[in-house]
Amino acid sequence: MDGAALHRIFFAGALAFWIIVSSVLNGGFQPYVVAEALEFAGAYLFGRAFIFGPAKLAMFVKAVKVLLLVVVAFSLLDTFSGRHVTMDSFGLTTPQSLLNFKAEYRFGLVRAASLFVGPEQNGTFCVMAACILLYSERGAQQLLYVGLSFFGCMLALSSGPLMVLAVVMSLVIYDRLLRAYRWRWKLITTVAFGLIALISLVSEHPIQWILVHVTLDPQTGFWRIGTWNYALPLVDQSPLIGYGLIRLGVSDEARMYLWSVDCIWLVEALRYGLPAAILLFMAMFSSSFRTRAKSTDRSASASTGVTLALVAFSLSGLTVHFWDASWLFMSLCVGVRASLAELDTENAAARALNRGLGAAHRTFGARLA
Repeated sequence: MDGAALHRIFFAGALAFWIIVSSVLNGGFQPYVVAEALEFAGAYLFGRAFIFGPAKLAMFVKAVKVLLLVVVAFSLLDTFSGRHVTMDSFGLTTPQSLLNFKAEYRFGLVRAASLFVGPEQNGTFCVMAACILLYSERGAQQLLYVGLSFFGCMLALSSGPLMVLAVVMSLVIYDRLLRAYRWRWKLITTVAFGLIALISLVSEHPIQWILVHVTLDPQTGFWRIGTWNYALPLVDQSPLIGYGLIRLGVSDEARMYLWSVDCIWLVEALRYGLPAAILLFMAMFSSSFRTRAKSTDRSASASTGVTLALVAFSLSGLTVHFWDASWLFMSLCVGVRASLAELDTENAAARALNRGLGAAHRTFGARLA
């Protein structure tokens, strides 16, 4: 196992460890904390250990297709019935939905939740599935399943996933146009960070502008701005270990905004401190920082798809909090991406060995001649 592989394991293991330790240190420990850590670590290890090699990768893609079919079918059931069939049937309807029933409808249609606890998580899964299948399927299969992914995202009628869908499609088009250039992802990453830095310099509230202008309902954007305004000072007061799951001692107005924090990055920072948010980011993307496979390799294509799926999750996470099925699927994708990085390393080593053997063979043949 090379150094890069150890780094990837470190970030994933450190995240699960820090989630538990930080909650113990701040007195906010609850069994849910262990469950969250074990869900992440378990799904990550499963993806890393068992989804390895072309055959297992094909099995993973097939499972994503089956899940997508089921999710879209239940989304249609929600849309035609006018209610969240699965959540209502199993008593999983969220308190937010009960208190703000109108928010579950847009354009006269119910926002389909399918098998997830909320339409935002449903839409995010569909976008992630689109990313994976765009780079794992070809021809009619690709057109069919990617089209289903888009359709499922539309049925969810959620601002965050729809915004991310537009971003993902822009990145896919960019990738297709510059396929011949291996530096294309380094370029787009540099440009993205540059734009973020520029917006932060010229705007006093860059997050506020994004939240207001990318949501289908401006009211939800302003609500999220209030959440950020009250959450960030709290993160600043306890940046290392957060607050766990204890009840925050804040004003009634702040408690109203912090009752449901719709941002996974803020939630992790509030509960377990900034180290948890940083470790989560590094666990998700450390496998994508360095790749040695050629762009024509099938594993490299799949790696791009899974990386884009994680990008979609992280962007959608700016306006959505994830748990249960969505959290597990993201963790599984992190493990799969790490597995693909391991395969990339093995393929590179095999190619280097073949080149070395070929050179030695040619040298030996020349000497014999």
